[in-house]
Amino acid sequence: MTTDITRRSLAALTRAELTLLVRNKTHVFTVFLAPALLTLGMIPVFDTYRMPMSTLVPTMAATALGFTLVMGVYSTLTATYVVRREGYVLKRFRTGQASDTVLLGGTAVPVVLTSALQALLLVVGIAAVTGTLPGRPLLLLVGFLLGIPLTAAFAAITSAWTRTAESAGVSVFPGMMVLLLTSGMLIPFSALPDVAGDVAQVLPFTPVVELVKHGWSGEVVWAQDLARIAALLVWNALLLVAARRVFKWEPRT
Repeated sequence: MTTDITRRSLAALTRAELTLLVRNKTHVFTVFLAPALLTLGMIPVFDTYRMPMSTLVPTMAATALGFTLVMGVYSTLTATYVVRREGYVLKRFRTGQASDTVLLGGTAVPVVLTSALQALLLVVGIAAVTGTLPGRPLLLLVGFLLGIPLTAAFAAITSAWTRTAESAGVSVFPGMMVLLLTSGMLIPFSALPDVAGDVAQVLPFTPVVELVKHGWSGEVVWAQDLARIAALLVWNALLLVAARRVFKWEPRT
């Protein structure tokens, strides 16, 4: 009985959120436009840098998919949670039999689906532009999929101190910078001081970027990558618990 209630609640909330998302023509347009522009923007990078393609392509792929998680899931979902909270949507659903996990997850599903579609288009685009394919696609997929609950949890946590949808663009900025600057996406670990580089290696988003990179290059050190997967599972568990604890169900005053 509980499982049936959970399934119906999740389906109803997902359907409602997906309907609202599809009606947002700007968002739908961006879903398809962003991967195309990002892929085309990589062409001059490949022509300019004299790095081996075996190094450059995995790095660009990891950066592109990392941006998809940060911008598509973290930033978009933070604003979505704030809007639904301010409109008392989640509070009304909460008076029913759906659990908090179902409410937060159902709200996130459409955003996750569009981000996954963007990631797929990016993989196809990068493969077409570079003439290469992921060497270990399953590892790449695991890294990306484990990055989804991670960034969704960050979104729920960030929404707790975001007062309005208009201020979401500002409140996500520190989190975006932390995710982008400490994961090896924008600044190589070799360019950081020794201590900072060591700390960055154990931060939540770094394993996502490294797994995607190794999944594309196919150069896998299983002991290290399995350790990254384990670390991601731990980070996901900790952040999801924290998200449920700090999430605000009523408008901020």
